[in-house]
Formats: sequence, structure tokens, C-alpha cells
Amino acid sequence: MKEKNVRQERWALLGAAGVALLALALLTAGVWRQVHRLRDLAAAQAELDPLVTYQEQRNDQLRQELDHVSSPDYVEEWARVEGGMTRPGEVRLIVPPVQETAVPTATPTPPAPSFWQRLWRQLTGGGN
Repeated sequence: MKEKNVRQERWALLGAAGVALLALALLTAGVWRQVHRLRDLAAAQAELDPLVTYQEQRNDQLRQELDHVSSPDYVEEWARVEGGMTRPGEVRLIVPPVQETAVPTATPTPPAPSFWQRLWRQLTGGGN
């Protein structure tokens, strides 16, 4: 009977050790999976950091442009230049662009035919 209890205890200890080893293996695999994920995330972050910096700079530029375009000075400039608007009592003058007159040029004279072209015309009766 004692021997049976000792065997059962051994099997129980062996089973518990097996379960503990299995749990340790699963935990180790999970930890390694997380380590690889962290490496991948770090690589992705290193790849995206310059893009984020560029977009932040672009955002700052756009904010400055928005501030400029929203200013009353810009609105007035646009209304006068692009919109053709004037204030009450002002007269808008439109100066027509200066048109350049075409300078007559002599029609170029075609170059004299070469010796071979003249010979060919004589042999063929005047054709090219």
C-alpha cells in the first residue's frame, strides 16, 4: 500500500512537473512573441517618426498661411487685385497692356540647290 502511494505521489509530482514545464514553455513563447512585436513596433515607429515630423512642420506652415489669409490686410489686397473691387468714392483705373506691334520680317530665301540637286533635275526633267 505504501508502495502504491509512493508511486501515485511520483506520478502526481511528474504530472505536476510536466504541467509546470508546459506552462513555462507557453509563457516563454508568449514573452518571445511580445519581444518580437515590440521590435516590430519600434521599427515601425522609427520609420514613421520622420513622416510625423514632416507633417507637423507642414501643419505649422498651413496654420501660418491660414493666419495670413485670415488677416484683414490680405482680404483687402485680394479684393482690390483679384476681385477688382474698390472702396466707395474710389475710381478703378484699368490700364490696357501694351501690345507689341509685329515687326515685318523679310521672307527667307530658300538656299540655292546643291550641285547634285541641279544634276538630278536636269536628268529627270525638272522634278525633285
